[in-house]
Amino acid sequence: MFWFILIALLASPSIAEEAPSETPEQSPAAITLHITKRAQPVEEQAVPASLVTLDREEIRFRSVERLSDFLSHVPNVEIQGENGPIAIRGIAPSQVSGAPGGLASPVAEHVNGIFKPAGELSLLGQFYDLERLELVRGPSGTVYGRSATAGALDLRWRRPHSGWEAFGDVTGSRPDAVLFRGGLNLPLLGQGDERLLARLSLQRERADGFQDNPSLRSSRDPENGDDFSARAILTSHLGDDFSAELRGHYHRSKALGLQGKPATQVFPLGAVATPFGVFPTDPFAGAAPVSGDALKVRSRSTELGDPILRVRAIDGELSWRLPALAALGRPHFTLLGGWERREQESLFDVDGTELVVAEGSLESRATTWTGEARLATDPVERRFHALLGVFAFEDRSNEASRNLTSFGPFDVDSQIRERGFAVFTSGGVRPFAFLEHGPDVELFGGLRWNRDRSRVEEGIVPGPLSPGGRLDGSASFEEVTSEAGLRWQVNQEHMLYAKWARGYKPGLLELVVATGTTNAVDPELVETFEIGSRSQFFEGRVQLGLTGFSSSYDDLQVLQIKGLQVLTENAAEATIWGVEASLSLEPLPGWQVEISAAHLDATFDEFCSDDPAQFFAISEPGCPNAIPGTVFNGQSNLAGNQLQDAPRWKASIFTTYAFSLGSYGTLRPVAEFTWTDASFLRPFNLDSDRRSATTSTDLRLIWTDTSERFSAEIFVENLENDVVYARRSVLPEFAGSFPVGLGLLPPRRFGIRLGLRWGEAS
Repeated sequence: MFWFILIALLASPSIAEEAPSETPEQSPAAITLHITKRAQPVEEQAVPASLVTLDREEIRFRSVERLSDFLSHVPNVEIQGENGPIAIRGIAPSQVSGAPGGLASPVAEHVNGIFKPAGELSLLGQFYDLERLELVRGPSGTVYGRSATAGALDLRWRRPHSGWEAFGDVTGSRPDAVLFRGGLNLPLLGQGDERLLARLSLQRERADGFQDNPSLRSSRDPENGDDFSARAILTSHLGDDFSAELRGHYHRSKALGLQGKPATQVFPLGAVATPFGVFPTDPFAGAAPVSGDALKVRSRSTELGDPILRVRAIDGELSWRLPALAALGRPHFTLLGGWERREQESLFDVDGTELVVAEGSLESRATTWTGEARLATDPVERRFHALLGVFAFEDRSNEASRNLTSFGPFDVDSQIRERGFAVFTSGGVRPFAFLEHGPDVELFGGLRWNRDRSRVEEGIVPGPLSPGGRLDGSASFEEVTSEAGLRWQVNQEHMLYAKWARGYKPGLLELVVATGTTNAVDPELVETFEIGSRSQFFEGRVQLGLTGFSSSYDDLQVLQIKGLQVLTENAAEATIWGVEASLSLEPLPGWQVEISAAHLDATFDEFCSDDPAQFFAISEPGCPNAIPGTVFNGQSNLAGNQLQDAPRWKASIFTTYAFSLGSYGTLRPVAEFTWTDASFLRPFNLDSDRRSATTSTDLRLIWTDTSERFSAEIFVENLENDVVYARRSVLPEFAGSFPVGLGLLPPRRFGIRLGLRWGEAS
C-alpha cells in the first residue's frame, strides 16, 4: 500500500491543471499499439497498462537478434535462456521441483497478432526486419485470454512500402559465429503503387556454441548451431478503407542441445543403492561447471545426435473500415487466420552423464490452426469505444519417445489435441465528455469467456517400470477472465489509472506411467490490482512512468517428483507485489537516455514439494510424504520461500547519442547496462539454487554514411564475461546419477557488422 500512495503523490502536482483540449488519440505523436487490439492510433503514454515497446530504430540500436536481447534488460522480466522461457513479475512457466522442461508459458506470445501456443519455438528466426516489439506486464486475460497470466508479447514484422529497396548485413563475432541477413522490398505494380506490395527477408547463422565438452571433438560441442530463416509478406491496399495481407515463414535449426552437468556441491561422492541397481552419484570424478571469467563453460556428457527443428507458418489478415454508422462512427473489422507446422527430431541423454544409463530418441509433429475476428468502433465524439471479438484455435501433436535404459525399454507414443474458443469484449466510456470543461475520465473494462479442451491418447510399452497399456482421456475447462478500471487524463502531460485484472492458464491432462491412469490439473489463476501514472515534462523531453501492483496467484501448476515420473499438480499459492518505474530523457537533441527499475516481492503462501537433492528426507511439518508409508520423497514446506526467477530488484540504463561527422556521416555510440539482484533458480531456495547478483554491459559503436546506404558497427555484449545460470533442474531421484541441468546465458560476445541498403526506405 505504501508504494501505491507514493505513486499517487508523485503524480499529483498537476492535478489542478485544466483538462486538455485534445485526446491522446488526436495528438500528432499517436501511434498504433497493436498490443491493445484497438484499430485507431493510441499514444503509448495514454494506455493504462505496464507497457514496454521498441520501435525499429531501438531494435537496431540494441541489436535485438533473439528474445533474450530484448527481455533480459527489462525489469521484472526474466528469461531462462536465449529464447525463453519467460517469467514476468515472478510468474514463470513452472515452479520446477524436479525435472527439466516445464509447463506452458504464462505469457501469451504472438507474431503479427497471431497466437503461438508453442511459444518460443514459433519465435525462432523472427527478430530480423521488425517494425515493433510490444510487451505488456500483468494479466491480460480479456483481449488475450488463455496463457496470459503474466502478460502478452507481440512481434510485428516490418510491412512492405511502395518503394524499391534492397538491404542486408553480415556479422562476424566471437565465440565463432557468422550471421548473414538480407531482404528486398518490391512494389509489384510499380513505384508508388500500393495495390500490391511484397517484402522478403532471410537470415543464416552458423555458430560455435559457448560450451566446451572435453570428452568430444570440438565440432560436437553443445550449442553449436546452424540456423536458417526466410519469410515473405504480401500486402494489398485498396484505397484507405481496405487492406489484405498474406505472410509466410520458414525456420530450420540444427543444433546440439544443452547438456547435463553434475552438482558436486549438492550430491556426495560415492554410490547409491536403488531397486534397479547401484549407481555412482558423481561419475565425473568431481568435475563441476566453471564459473567466473571464462569464454566457454565446460560440460561433459555422452555424444548426442543433431536435433533438428523445422517450423513452417502461413497466416493472413484482412482489415476493413466499414461505412459510418450513426451510433458507432466507422467500425473497423479485422479477420486473422494462421497455420503452423512444427517438426522436431532429436537424440537425447536422459541422465546427462557419460554412463549409458538412459538414452533415447524423440520425434514430434505438431500442427496449429488459429483464427480471430474483431469488430472495433471509432471513439464517437470522444465519448466511448468498444471491441467485440471471437477467437478459436486447435493444436494437434504426435510424439514418439524411444528410451533405452540399462533396465529395459521405456517407450511412449502420444497424441495430444488441444482446442480453445473464446468470445470477448472490451471498451471504455468518458462520462463527462459532453461537458465543455469536464474532467477527461474514462471508465474501461472487459469480459472474456474461455472454453479450452484437451484430449490425450498415449500408448506405453510394458516394462519393469510400468504395466503398459493405452490411455484415452479428455478434459475441458471453462473460465471467465475480466478487467475493470479508471483512467484520468489530468491534462495533456499527465495520466493516472487504476485497474483490476484477472488472467488464467488452462488446465491439462497427463498420464501417470506407473499406474496407467490420468492426472487432471485445474487452471491456474492470477488476480492483480494495479495503479500507475504516466507523465511528460519539458515538452515531452522527459517522460516518467510509475506502476504499482499486487497479485494473488492461486492453484499454481507445479511439477512434482513421483518416484520415476514428474507430474503436474495444483500445489501452491503465492502473493506478489511490486513497483515499476521508467524514465526517458532527451537532455540534448540526439541524446537519448532511458532508465528503468523495479522491485518485486514474490513469496509462496503455501507449497509442499519433494526435492530430489534430499534423497532420504523426511517430510517437514505440514507436508505429507509423496510416497505414503515410506521415507522416500519427503516433502519440504516452502511457505515463505521466494518464487524462482523473481529477483527483488532489477535496474537498467540505456543511452545513445548521434554525433554528426558532416559529410562523413553519423557516429552513434550505444551503451546498455543492467543490474539484476540475487534470485533462486528453484523454489527450494537452497544455497545451490541461488544465483548471485549479476551485471551485464553491452557497448556498440555504429557508423552510418550521409545517405544511410552504408553502415558499420563494432560491438561487445556481456562485457563482464560472467557465466550466468538461468535455469537449474534436477532429474527424479531414481534416475541413478543425479545430473543437474543448467540453462546458461551467453558469455562475452564481440564482433563487427557491415551493412548495405539501396533504394527507398519507408
